[in-house]
Amino acid sequence: MTTVETVRGGIETSALGTTLMHEHVFVLSPEVFQAAFQRGGTALESGDVAAANDMVNLAGEVVGELHQPSLAWQASFMRTARRILEGALDDAEQSAVETLKLGRRANQDAEALIFFTEQMLEIRRWQDRLGEMLEGFRELAGVDGVDFGYSLVRYLYDAGEEDAAAECYESVMRRLRLPPRRDMLTATTLGNLAYLAARVGDSERAGSIYDVLAPFGGAFATTTVAKPVGLHYLGMLASTTGREDIAEDHFAAALAMHERAQAPLLVAETQLEWAKLLLIGADVDRASGLLDAVQSSAAFHRARFLARRCSELSARPQDP
Repeated sequence: MTTVETVRGGIETSALGTTLMHEHVFVLSPEVFQAAFQRGGTALESGDVAAANDMVNLAGEVVGELHQPSLAWQASFMRTARRILEGALDDAEQSAVETLKLGRRANQDAEALIFFTEQMLEIRRWQDRLGEMLEGFRELAGVDGVDFGYSLVRYLYDAGEEDAAAECYESVMRRLRLPPRRDMLTATTLGNLAYLAARVGDSERAGSIYDVLAPFGGAFATTTVAKPVGLHYLGMLASTTGREDIAEDHFAAALAMHERAQAPLLVAETQLEWAKLLLIGADVDRASGLLDAVQSSAAFHRARFLARRCSELSARPQDP
């Protein structure tokens, strides 16, 4: 018979009766892992990075205790997403490769490959190396049921295929009814459409996208990686429709949220869009300060996408 030690000596578990668990004691189980996995995502959406990091660490503890391959894969996936948010791109790439291996060991080949591809697309975007993956996703961009949230159209644009991305965006907008169906991809979809509307200069539709995106202003759209907070995209749309003061307010709020989220690349991206707005308004001094900060961040994190965008803005400040 199993016994437990008490202050009065050992006692058989059958004689314990009703027993209360101390508040600091909890059981590491698959259920605890799934709770941590789900809570990590919702915490990240709200920008609560401290809570999200706690959930990543808790997930790692559960995996260390249970040694279940599927949980090890999911925990590694969470760590990779955190590395991307932190701007640790080289570490994120290594982690993504390891996560794919863990997924295959867990017999999750298809899902593991999808998640790996999504995370690698984001890493390659920051590295300005999307061209290396272009052949694998060019024909899928904008395809309903395949390009979830139309992220591939955005990556197509950032890979330098701007005309093709503009055609995909136009096709999507012709068949899409706003607001889109409310589901877990709504914020992601609207963020990507806002990005593309601003990039192609679609001032006619920008106002409509702005209106349906506004309720998501304080949310970070997350799928396998976190994207800028909704306020960032609202700033881009406001700029596209000529509402400079409103755009500045949105960029200032987005910048503060990205800083609180400890997301240096998202901070730099908002600084970049804000600088673009200021250059259009001929506020060169303020724009230069922001661009200097972006260049520093780009160099530190080896984010060549940011460095390229800085150069483009300096050469052609009116371009989208």
